[in-house]
Amino acid sequence: MSIAQGLLPEFDHEMANTRKTLERIPEDKLEWKPDPKSMSLGRLAGHIAEMPGWGGITLTTDSMDMVPGQYPPMVATSREQVLAEFDKNVT
Repeated sequence: MSIAQGLLPEFDHEMANTRKTLERIPEDKLEWKPDPKSMSLGRLAGHIAEMPGWGGITLTTDSMDMVPGQYPPMVATSREQVLAEFDKNVT
């Protein structure tokens, strides 16, 4: 069994559970912060939606320069938006 064959079922399982969590984000609370220093719920949801896309970039890029402003973080404005971004990155 290859590494991919071993990891893909686990990835699929984790992504299904993560999607269930994102489906339950209350749209009227996207601006909420648990603490004034924390990111908003919309920003945290955007962060989670972006993360699955990092795997391919990490494996296919020799280096990455994180120039400020070049990669603006996603801030979710709706549940539909964050789920669409998540699904795109999981694919």
